[in-house]
Amino acid sequence: MINKTLIFVDRLTEDAHQLPLSFLKVGGLTILERQLRQLKKVGISQVYLVSDRLQDMAKAEVGKFKGGPESIQIIKDISEGDEHWGEHESLFIIEEGRMVDQRIMRAVINSSMPNVLSFFNEDALLVGISKAKKVTIEDKDLIFASVLRIRGDILKRSSLDKEFLSSPILSLLGNFESGMGFDKIKAIDIKKYVPNLRRNLDVLWRPIEKASDCNKITKLLISRAQKGTQDAISRWVYPIPENFLTEHLLKTPLQGMVLRGLIFLFGVYLTWLFAIGHMGWGLAGVIILGIFFGVEEKSSQILLQERSKIKISANIFKVVEYSWMFAIAFYMAKMTGNQALWAVGLLIILFDIIMGLQKSFYRRISGHSLDDAGSFEKSFKLLGAMRNTRVWLLIPFALIEKWELGFWVIAIYTVGSFFTIQYRFFKRLVEKLSPSETQP
Repeated sequence: MINKTLIFVDRLTEDAHQLPLSFLKVGGLTILERQLRQLKKVGISQVYLVSDRLQDMAKAEVGKFKGGPESIQIIKDISEGDEHWGEHESLFIIEEGRMVDQRIMRAVINSSMPNVLSFFNEDALLVGISKAKKVTIEDKDLIFASVLRIRGDILKRSSLDKEFLSSPILSLLGNFESGMGFDKIKAIDIKKYVPNLRRNLDVLWRPIEKASDCNKITKLLISRAQKGTQDAISRWVYPIPENFLTEHLLKTPLQGMVLRGLIFLFGVYLTWLFAIGHMGWGLAGVIILGIFFGVEEKSSQILLQERSKIKISANIFKVVEYSWMFAIAFYMAKMTGNQALWAVGLLIILFDIIMGLQKSFYRRISGHSLDDAGSFEKSFKLLGAMRNTRVWLLIPFALIEKWELGFWVIAIYTVGSFFTIQYRFFKRLVEKLSPSETQP
């Protein structure tokens, strides 16, 4: 298993500012920090930053960085690395100043060959393709997809080339041109479906050559963080304010655990408002908080935060959501004397939990979300009983002050969604166990 990576950290931007390229911020992270987080996610444990003139900046960046590979060392040139890797050891290399899809990295790492080149066809419709490096393989001009693997002895031989210091990547690509045995990874053929986003997504490749590129690519990352199959509110109402807030909060310390903590505290405050009878203010707060749930999801995706932390946060947010149901039931039961409202609140919560567990089980056995299993499921997701659709369904009842009736309607709505999901779950499960049958 390959576990060592080289990243060259010496280039400056091409604009008048002449800023260190690897330390520009895109989507709340420097380019280097993003690459290091990606490397950890694909299983790389040792990273060597090759830097001559920017060693002090590299040391400062590594010193404050958390959440990356186990070992990050800074070396001045390739000759210093001879003691760290063997001649027949395969090394993973990322081109400096490129936003590269993690799926390309994983495909190169998983190849069984010691030398691997990732590429796009010359006619690929890529933004910034004029900045890409080209390599000729078997008389075909290909676009280098910024990720390669190469054996230690070939790397050492390339480093002796006089062109290596000015352009190490081009020097390394010269070995592939010479007919050396290697594997080719065509980036455009990499599987497009992204399970946690529930949609197909083209592989990401963008060059960053100047500071003004950063804002454009941040906007691109935000748009790519949008989930595919969602309820109607998340799909059509919330994206504009979510994207605006995400873009601006990525420039502040209000990220990660800080943002999650604030969302949690506000959610608990809304529970208290419902419990003491400030129903209208509570409902308005929940509608607003729905936007920040989306902001938190998108920023976590863009910042490449650990899935375990994201999952824990999602479960905590679910507990807060369920506390709203209990608080509403508590207040209305207190005011009307109808204790059955407690059972209504419990029913909504239990059915929602069961639906969530079944969807999680289906995803584990199929690799896809149940919400994406077919056209019916995708359409039903828009209108089925979810947090946002339940909350927004309460609005007309709030306007005529019929909160108890609205609560009953939500319960019926949840039950209907529950049994619909049961039918589709078992139908799709049978289809998965009988793959020869046509899936409508």
